[in-house]
Amino acid sequence: MRRRLWTEAVEFPCSRPCGRSDREKVLKEQIKAIERLFTVREVAEASGFSKVKIYNDARAGKIHLTKLGRSTRIRESEYARWIGAAAK
Repeated sequence: MRRRLWTEAVEFPCSRPCGRSDREKVLKEQIKAIERLFTVREVAEASGFSKVKIYNDARAGKIHLTKLGRSTRIRESEYARWIGAAAK
């Protein structure tokens, strides 16, 4: 079975055959739309809280962690929501 390239999985909204520059523009827009993921260490350093506090808040359901393989990440929108709730 042939593996699909990630560029083949992206739909290009062109009514005519897309040229390379059209595809590059679409891919750049889609990459900008991807949300940033922070490590627990980055969130701890930025927020001033310890990593233990972040993991405890995750267990309590106050912040959602995302697993990527063996790595634990926090979405940028989730970090903003959590910081806003912690500031209140």
